[in-house]
Amino acid sequence: MKDNPWIGLLVPEKAQRKQVLQLYLRHIKIPLKLIAFTPADILREEQRIAGLSQIGGKWVEGVFPFPAAVYNRCYNKNRSIIQRLEEVLGRGRCFNSVNWFNKWKVYALLKQSALGQYLPETVPWAQANLGKITEKHRLIFLKPAFGNQGKSVYRVELKKNGEAHISQHSLPPCSICRKNEDLKQKLLPLVDQDFIVQQGIESTLAQNCHFDIRALVQKNSRGMWTVSAKSCRLAHELYFNTSAYRRIFDANEFFSRILPLGRQRKSVLQSIDDISVKAAEVLDGPLGTLGELSADFLLDSAMNLWLVELNGKPQKCIYSDIKNFRHEALIYSRPLHYALFLAQR
Repeated sequence: MKDNPWIGLLVPEKAQRKQVLQLYLRHIKIPLKLIAFTPADILREEQRIAGLSQIGGKWVEGVFPFPAAVYNRCYNKNRSIIQRLEEVLGRGRCFNSVNWFNKWKVYALLKQSALGQYLPETVPWAQANLGKITEKHRLIFLKPAFGNQGKSVYRVELKKNGEAHISQHSLPPCSICRKNEDLKQKLLPLVDQDFIVQQGIESTLAQNCHFDIRALVQKNSRGMWTVSAKSCRLAHELYFNTSAYRRIFDANEFFSRILPLGRQRKSVLQSIDDISVKAAEVLDGPLGTLGELSADFLLDSAMNLWLVELNGKPQKCIYSDIKNFRHEALIYSRPLHYALFLAQR
């Protein structure tokens, strides 16, 4: 047991150390030692870490050896903290080095791959000709490049009478751009230069409500990408934002209701797995060393899949809302299995 490696859990604040440790200790069965620490706990010159661990069933706060691998649980846009750690550990020993993804950068990387056919057309706000885009697609979404949980996302639908209806979270418009008004000027108070403009997908509905499909993709104990869980988030009626969902389901159960044909259901679910894993492989490296992400899909009325978003720090707490969810231990243990894989390389 003395040779069990130290694995670090990097968290944003000191108050979160015990909570995060308890969560992951509950699901790990492999021989390793966990330490939770914050960026301020990194004692680089001493090559030590001040943090919290559980030893012999007791909580111990102190100074520990540098971990052999680090699982980044902070939500960050740049690699500066990870670079400080890698100066001691070596490159590639810290994963999820950047997990606050830039949506435009993600789109540009995926567009160059074989996944381009699954992506809604996307352009930066600064380059967007809204007149042409709305005429072409009739429905668009404006999203912050670094947004999350549906915050500051606007839905713009061009109606037959030439009006553009602007909505946030719910379908009824919060603002209307008349036919003789300039749409971009109308939107300027709502957006900034970091926004993207994304083609809207007329998705199929379930129970008369919008839904999306989320695949949680994680690296396993051999460093291979695999899908750990698939879920469907059902929005409230007259809402398009699925982040504030009415209910969440295991995707297999949900699809058995909306796709009664077994062959079609199996094909769609397999495609979700294949696309999600490929997307993770494309982003891994250009966005730093990654160990997990989530991929969000929509299913249009013709049952075609669209990959609409990728998130670098998946919300695992949503799975506790799924009735009889069977993969809880898996989604929490896989990152630690991957950390052990990195530590032993």
